[in-house]
Amino acid sequence: MSQLSPQSEQFLEQAVAAGWFPSKEAALDAAVRALQDARAELPLIADDHLDAVEAGLDEADAGKSAPWTSQDRDTIRQLGRQRRASD
Repeated sequence: MSQLSPQSEQFLEQAVAAGWFPSKEAALDAAVRALQDARAELPLIADDHLDAVEAGLDEADAGKSAPWTSQDRDTIRQLGRQRRASD
């Protein structure tokens, strides 16, 4: 098994001591199952989005990109909020 960070180890010990799980192994198994469930619920990335990413990477490789600005960040945030509101 991989080594856990001291914070994760402490959290597991507290969870077992509180009676949430019978052992650290049971807690880790539950965490892995939760991660698997969450991953299964994530939407797949549409092919057209992947194509757009590839096109952007090709442009950047060709020197056709510009530095990221705070205006770019604000525009992306605004588009994300609009998309969320329309869902």
